[in-house]
Amino acid sequence: MQTTERDQKVIISVVQRQDADKLVRALLDQGYGSVVLSSTGSFLRKGNSTIMTVASSAAIDSVIQIVKENASERTEVRDPGISLRTTEWYVPQSLTVHAGGASIWVLDAEIAGFLPIAP
Repeated sequence: MQTTERDQKVIISVVQRQDADKLVRALLDQGYGSVVLSSTGSFLRKGNSTIMTVASSAAIDSVIQIVKENASERTEVRDPGISLRTTEWYVPQSLTVHAGGASIWVLDAEIAGFLPIAP
């Protein structure tokens, strides 16, 4: 199926860095090239990867499914740390947080400034 420039979408996926290589390989295996940028999450201050993939409108669900299958959600136990300025002997409890998965945005390639190359 031939696509036009207006039919092109940019799928932006933000995943934890440990999932990025596996995800990019899975996208490439299915014929979707990607650009990977390093980023940092604000909540857990963990390393993330922002993966941009250009695909046709018809392929959006396929790309999102690949992301879901390769960006695993997990539970982490985080130690909030102990401040040396504590006036009381209070040891904070560890926090259990959900991490991983993906945040996904879909944009029109033309609006995002991408110029798809015709095959």
